[in-house]
Amino acid sequence: MILVAKMDVLFASCEVKMFIHEAACKVLAELGGPAHVRQIHDLIVSKGYYSFGAKNPCNALAIQLSRKSINVDIEYSSPDKPFYRAAPATYGLTEWIEVRAISAENLVPQEVEEDVKSILDFDSFPGTTKEQLILARIGQGAFRKSVLSSWNYRCAVTGSSLVVRASHIKPWRVCNDCERLDPNNGLPLVATLDALFDSQLITFKPSGVIQMSERIPTFEKLCLGITADMKLRREPTPEMCAYLEQHREGLIV
Repeated sequence: MILVAKMDVLFASCEVKMFIHEAACKVLAELGGPAHVRQIHDLIVSKGYYSFGAKNPCNALAIQLSRKSINVDIEYSSPDKPFYRAAPATYGLTEWIEVRAISAENLVPQEVEEDVKSILDFDSFPGTTKEQLILARIGQGAFRKSVLSSWNYRCAVTGSSLVVRASHIKPWRVCNDCERLDPNNGLPLVATLDALFDSQLITFKPSGVIQMSERIPTFEKLCLGITADMKLRREPTPEMCAYLEQHREGLIV
């Protein structure tokens, strides 16, 4: 019995240790579906696949997963891409999906990655608050759902239900945390209008009528299909008007 116990210890000490991404791959393969970073971390630790030495192990794991995800554009990205980001702080294995389904439109810009990292690094935020802020930053979660549902899941201008994005009216980086989660600070717009709005080349008056930057050439307006009579499908609420007023102040003239 003592010999068997010693043999077990010997074999355990000789066990090959994994790299952090290998441990994550093993856990995800065992789960059979995408999982949140926290769940992946807890399973890695409980199964003894990897020993974390970082002060914030979940943060370290998230960074490693992001660098090795095919649909995340992040600095120091790894050429080896065994993961994909299925949702904020949630990852799966690329072998589960068709790579061609991941388009450039799904890449997470570096600016957004930096904002997400700053949220993760802010220790005074409770975990739930961090998740809500991260979801809101990349246009997902309760913020997106509230913004879309208030407009019947259609573009606030065209009425289309295709390629509709829920964007912040007051830019994310100048918002406080309440404003970042406030659905009154959001508009669902089709991709073209969303890009113009985010670049502050268009905005909306208190009546909801579009206001365009003079820097948009007439030819480009025709190409993009934007006209001076475009407007929100309903007048904005007083709360939304306050956000739009700040957005109009940044309109490129």
